[in-house]
Amino acid sequence: MSAYEINKFLHLLHVDDEVVRLFRSDPDRALTLVPLAPEEAAALREGRIEELVARGAHYFLLYGFARHNLLGLDRASYLRRVRNAERSKATGGPP
Repeated sequence: MSAYEINKFLHLLHVDDEVVRLFRSDPDRALTLVPLAPEEAAALREGRIEELVARGAHYFLLYGFARHNLLGLDRASYLRRVRNAERSKATGGPP
């Protein structure tokens, strides 16, 4: 799959409250709304921001996790993870 599918799912979190409710109650079912590779679905399910950035997820769309307080992410933890992802990209290290 591709960054497109990841970003498409993240976009749904921004525009569809029903998708947010479904993700809260049954993330596995919510993630079937978009054709995702198993590794992509796992990264979304677990909120692995650094890995999602490395896979091409857009920062604005990723913020939906913090915006809706999904997976225990708030603004501060989201920003910390984004900074870690940027550091990893700059140094060529793992996400």
